[in-house]
Amino acid sequence: MWKRKLTLMVIPHNRDQMRQVRASRPTVWGLGAGLLFGCLAVAVVFYALGYFVNRHQEANLLALTSENSVLRKQVSRLQQKVEGLRNDVNDLTDMDRMFRNWVNLSEPGDEVRKMGVGGYGTSAPEWEGRVTGDIGERLTRANTDVDQLLREARFLEASFEHIRSILNQNEIARLHTPSILPVPPETGCWISSGFGYRTNPFTGARQFHKGIDIAGQSGTKILATANGRVESVGKDRYLGWYISIDHGMDYRTLYAHLLKKPSLGVGQVVKRGQVVGRMGRSGRATAPHLHYSVTKRNGDKEHPMNPRKFIHNQENQRHRLTRF
Repeated sequence: MWKRKLTLMVIPHNRDQMRQVRASRPTVWGLGAGLLFGCLAVAVVFYALGYFVNRHQEANLLALTSENSVLRKQVSRLQQKVEGLRNDVNDLTDMDRMFRNWVNLSEPGDEVRKMGVGGYGTSAPEWEGRVTGDIGERLTRANTDVDQLLREARFLEASFEHIRSILNQNEIARLHTPSILPVPPETGCWISSGFGYRTNPFTGARQFHKGIDIAGQSGTKILATANGRVESVGKDRYLGWYISIDHGMDYRTLYAHLLKKPSLGVGQVVKRGQVVGRMGRSGRATAPHLHYSVTKRNGDKEHPMNPRKFIHNQENQRHRLTRF
């Protein structure tokens, strides 16, 4: 039975010669089985590929879902930090306005503040086109807010630097401008002769007194009334032992009728409140006292100033300096 042959006849449509193919039944069954197993193998391969592709896609989807969740949390934290920075910048802006008012700087206005100083890159962020949807919009807003904060911070940095320079200048001016009594307030000294025209106690003539005379006990400490540098130390027929201090800022002070020659040398730096001598009666003086004068340079000329206008400490002691 298995040796019987099967004949396969092929009849062409163009009337060519008919062809016959003879094969045994085992051969036919073998070819059929091979074709069937081939189809099954292909199906198994495609199924396996599909299975692994689906598993890979599911794994990617799970990873993307987890990454998306983490990214949302990170974006939320970023937005919270940006909000915190916004509050900090607003507080610094209020402080800047207060400082500018203190140093008499004009207020530039919100538009200038928000424009900032200098420029920042305007290139598209790295995630544009790659992160879409709600997260993309939130990232874009956060990026815009950060850029705006950077601009405002840059403006504040420049503004605070300007304010600092003004305060430094004011501090230098304050330290180098005569502003205290040239004697300790608790010593009980008083002004025995004021600034302006007076009768000379020795000649009886009317003349202009370029300073004030502060009377007190011999040996009373004499204080520098501002920071400066010793300009000259010497002895004069009328002023007796004296010391002159150049304070810069066009101010100069003179301390005369000292007890003895000051121990400070020319060019030596002195600080406000530093002892520069002792009260005496050297030169032309009727009693121990200090002749104290303040002059302000204007070009090549020095103009005497009323020293009492430069005494700003110990308000409650001023009445003790008015007995003259």
